[in-house]
Amino acid sequence: MIHAHRYGTGPRAVLALHGWAGTGAIFEGLARHLEGRATVWAPDLPGYGASAPPSTWDLQVIADQIVDAW
Repeated sequence: MIHAHRYGTGPRAVLALHGWAGTGAIFEGLARHLEGRATVWAPDLPGYGASAPPSTWDLQVIADQIVDAW
């Protein structure tokens, strides 16, 4: 299961993906600059932060998990 951070309540949606050594929490500062203009969704990619590792380390499996969390 993918854990996603949600920042803000703006009318536009932004999907922010962290690098392989981080978590979605790194986008909190950026989201403050978009307050009122965008809602930022920043998932912890599989195996990082509060997200469980994927069943298989396969790009399609990981992409599907992110889409399902969105």
